Amino acid sequence: MDPIMDPTRKRAPRLLQRLLDRGALRVAGAASLFGGAVGLPLLLACSCPTYREVQVHRLPEDAQYESWEETCEAFCGPDPIDCRGGVASFAAAGEELRTVPDVNGDARQVGPRVIVCEVEIRQHCSMGRRPAGLREGAGAITAAHPLGAHFARAARLEAASVASFVQLAFELEAHGAPEALVRAAERAALDEVDHAARAAAIARRFGATPVAPEVFVPPPRRLEAVLHDDAVEGGVVETYGAAEAAVEARRAEDPALRTALGVIARDEARHAAISTALWAWGAPRLGRAARRRTREAADARRAELAAELEREPARARRAALGTPSATEARDLLDAAVPRA
Repeated sequence: MDPIMDPTRKRAPRLLQRLLDRGALRVAGAASLFGGAVGLPLLLACSCPTYREVQVHRLPEDAQYESWEETCEAFCGPDPIDCRGGVASFAAAGEELRTVPDVNGDARQVGPRVIVCEVEIRQHCSMGRRPAGLREGAGAITAAHPLGAHFARAARLEAASVASFVQLAFELEAHGAPEALVRAAERAALDEVDHAARAAAIARRFGATPVAPEVFVPPPRRLEAVLHDDAVEGGVVETYGAAEAAVEARRAEDPALRTALGVIARDEARHAAISTALWAWGAPRLGRAARRRTREAADARRAELAAELEREPARARRAALGTPSATEARDLLDAAVPRA
């Protein structure tokens, strides 16, 4: 019998029980963090997910624009799905409610003047490790602050990463990988439970509502597919993400953010090291052509990530987290992810 499909193997039930004990499957399905349920469409690996997002931006009191179109473009970008103004019914992060008369002359409390944008964005993909069956564009994120939107997206990808490492552990066991590698993948799945919870808590603190990932974990795949995904998601994306989180952990002004990012940076660096060990074990088991294809895929993802990093992060995120600028991010990528 094909060892990948051998039903006598026991690790899968044991890992599932460990994840149930920690609530990880509810995280992967998002019931514990997001209140949703996991989706089951069978999908191939996708590029960085595209999300529809509702953003609420505070309009500075001294803001002056020549037209409404110019105002919308300044806050929502050049092609928003929708853009509208108003007065917030809540206080944005760091803002105080103020008292104004309503239509009947009665006093009521409102937050600042805001611009509400509905936009389609492509996820910055240095957060988490995307599983092969991650559904693209599931659900809109509503945020009252750019940091809330950022961490809501991070929570979604970190929750999806639980499924990614569950799948990796199953596949490594099926292919006869060393016990240490399998256990490292199991531990990483449990780490991602914690990461998703931390990111979701920060998102809520900054006025965002996290949305569940939709993930299908397919049956174990051939070794080349396993190493291909790991080289791209672990060797490139997660390796850079760990380095970026370490920089943000040092620079973040908020103590709670520093702590959360520090934990995530430490764990993600350990996860990235799994890819190095996995390649050392698995590459000799592939043919020359398969090794070349895997290296080319990692190089292509590195180039794609470098292009993504050219886009400057939101000003509020950069100020609060100390997120590397585009120039700093390119240098960080060069240092963290050597060319294959």
